[in-house]
Amino acid sequence: MAVTISSDAADGTHVEITLAKIAADKANVRIKQWPAGANSQNQPPSQDDAKDLYDVAARKDGSKIACKADISGPDPTVTFTFHDAQAPAQPNVTVTIKGTLFGIGDGTTVYDITANDVTKIKKFVTDSKFPELA
Repeated sequence: MAVTISSDAADGTHVEITLAKIAADKANVRIKQWPAGANSQNQPPSQDDAKDLYDVAARKDGSKIACKADISGPDPTVTFTFHDAQAPAQPNVTVTIKGTLFGIGDGTTVYDITANDVTKIKKFVTDSKFPELA
């Protein structure tokens, strides 16, 4: 079971995020990025990163996932929060990373997505039946 959502930044960068459930409390996230002007349909991405996620827990309504990412060094906590449109902000997914080695990779990135993608990702999360997030 997997879902892919897309985001286009103001600078023309195109990002695709794929989240796949691989076990009861495990998932995989893959983020592909194309620079401005590149065609994501027929050109390879300039960045293509995949990470395994474990201790995955989610809100029942599908609006948030919290987990650990399996990387070299200490495994950081990663939180994905899926927001419906709330003026003046459009629908988005907020990804927050905390606990990387020396805090080098810590931070928050907001990806604007469509309302349809918010619905699609929330349905994926609820259908995945990850353990409930407190």
